[in-house]
Amino acid sequence: MRTKLLCRWNGRRWLAAMGCLATWSAIPVAADSVTKTPVADAYVRSSDPTGYHGGDTSLIANNNNGVRVSYLRFDLSDITNAITRMKLELTVSIASAGNTFHLFGLTNSAGWNETQINWQNAPGIINSFSSASGTEAQYFRMEDTYGGGPLAAFTSTAAAAGQVDTVFDVASGPILNYAAAGLDKTSTWVILEQDPVDIPGNAWNAREAANGQPRLTVYFGSNAPAVSPEILKVYLQGGQSNSDGRALTNGLAPALLQPQNDLPFYYYLTGGATNSDGSLGGLTFLRPGASALGGGTTFGPELSFGRTLADYFATTNGASTNTVMVAIIKYAHGGTTLAGDWLPGGDATTNGDGIDYRIFQRVVHDGLARLAVTYPQTKIELNGFIWTQGESDIDAGAAAATAYGTNLVRFIQDVRATWAANLPYGTNLPVFISRISTNQTVYSNPGDPDFPNYLRLRAGQTTAADFLGRVYLIDTDAPQFSTLTPWSSPGLHFDTQGQLSLGAAFGRAVIRALPAPQIQPPTKKGAGARLYFNGVSGTLQALERAPNPIGPWLRLTNLLVGASGVAFYDDSSLDLPAGFYRVSRP
Repeated sequence: MRTKLLCRWNGRRWLAAMGCLATWSAIPVAADSVTKTPVADAYVRSSDPTGYHGGDTSLIANNNNGVRVSYLRFDLSDITNAITRMKLELTVSIASAGNTFHLFGLTNSAGWNETQINWQNAPGIINSFSSASGTEAQYFRMEDTYGGGPLAAFTSTAAAAGQVDTVFDVASGPILNYAAAGLDKTSTWVILEQDPVDIPGNAWNAREAANGQPRLTVYFGSNAPAVSPEILKVYLQGGQSNSDGRALTNGLAPALLQPQNDLPFYYYLTGGATNSDGSLGGLTFLRPGASALGGGTTFGPELSFGRTLADYFATTNGASTNTVMVAIIKYAHGGTTLAGDWLPGGDATTNGDGIDYRIFQRVVHDGLARLAVTYPQTKIELNGFIWTQGESDIDAGAAAATAYGTNLVRFIQDVRATWAANLPYGTNLPVFISRISTNQTVYSNPGDPDFPNYLRLRAGQTTAADFLGRVYLIDTDAPQFSTLTPWSSPGLHFDTQGQLSLGAAFGRAVIRALPAPQIQPPTKKGAGARLYFNGVSGTLQALERAPNPIGPWLRLTNLLVGASGVAFYDDSSLDLPAGFYRVSRP
């Protein structure tokens, strides 16, 4: 179904005489997915090496009282179209929320029978292997797996029996590559716990269970719905021409020339038409050509900014399962000033705001609303704002350049007040500012008549960053921030290398500014202790213990911080006279 909202925007909020009128119309959708249950599933157990568990009603991945590893095989031979998305869901029968598991794909996926598989003959396992690493490798290692290692990791979120764990929900990456590589159109997924020995894992319903059997949903064709991650981290982008982008796309690497389907991107180009529902902008995936000038051949910092962050979160959450996705909402307008076009009124309304600041607020409002509709099961976080602007305030004269620092402080405070209700930062939204560069030689030449204003504006940027908390100034004076763009205005606009460097610098600054994880005081849990810690949602944290502060430190586990920003760990093996804990992330 599609909903059309007939509402009017007055510059501050949506209005209608009788409220927003919703009309509904049916949209025919072609059959483009199928849900499969396993044709075989089983688990094997190191403490029962010759026992068979293929007929059990549960699948178990557990390192407590003997390692247990689960196998699931699916038959996809009736799917002839290209697979565009896959989602594997398991219904929990014994829950242990917070545990992290590895997912492997067997290259010989048909080489086992569920009534005959056991620990001694299970494919993929070398069970004579021994290591002191303190993980599942202490008992065995995997071989004959696609890619030579885990395809992904996932953390159980189910807190009670009957709830569902999403093992993966992907539209690209190694999991889809593995499914496509099987010439016989079968796939075997192997699930094992990555925690050390004696840490209880999970049990899920097997295909023999009365209900809640494993289900693999396979999508194909162009109508596959968007993948819904657990967390969507949204970053805002604004400014003038160097934010809009004047760098040529013909110098980009092939990977950046295509839409990046793991990065939702909402943007509006200056002068674009209003949508039929009254909104501004459109939702796509991050791609080049989203600039008002250049006829689709130019780009701004968003490309490498988004890629830097998406790759970081994919690494730190230990998975390619879309636990976390990064999204960008962009509106920028070349030739605009903070003293006028982006002038803040100083509060959470649009009263006194400049024309482009009002448009920006409207685009962000519409972009957040569209993301919420597109990803209805996802926690949407507003995580930062990148700002590239100032050239026009230099051109505007001494008064505008001198006032820039004051105007920038007021602007940041207005932005924070406008989106104060958005988690996780509220009124402390991190803001990242690219400094006017010495490479912009139209201003930085001491012989240029605007050189004094250039100095005034740079000083104002520094003042704003020093005055306000969680404001970070990006230094763009290094040679890689080049401005030799052949498209227009050499010495003013960042070229292809300069824009890629700028976006990457923004991304690295965001990563450096992420709050460090914090351990809370341990609480008694049976004969052991329960540790809670706060961390950045969607990141994997390494938890370590030592008998004293100087070590030696033993890694207990990796824990994925969920959407709440809180994780916990039960340490049931307190055999030391004293214990010290620390937590860190990459």
